[in-house]
Amino acid sequence: MVTIFHQCYRELLGLDAAGVTPVYNYIHLLARSMGLAYEDEYKAWKRAGDGAAALIGPRRMAKVGVEFYERAIAPELRKRPKL
Repeated sequence: MVTIFHQCYRELLGLDAAGVTPVYNYIHLLARSMGLAYEDEYKAWKRAGDGAAALIGPRRMAKVGVEFYERAIAPELRKRPKL
């Protein structure tokens, strides 16, 4: 599945994390077609679910704050579609 809007991508990425279907943003496909390496960190975080904090790392976590991460980011990363 390919999305054209970043929020749609973030919402549908739960399908990828749940193993239902691969999800990409059109920018990823453009980069691939140009031979550019692109690492989708958000996808890795989403797939990691509860383990995302370890992937984000202490430096980034310090920038956003643990409280903000727990309140706003972690619930989004744990969200999966109802299948």
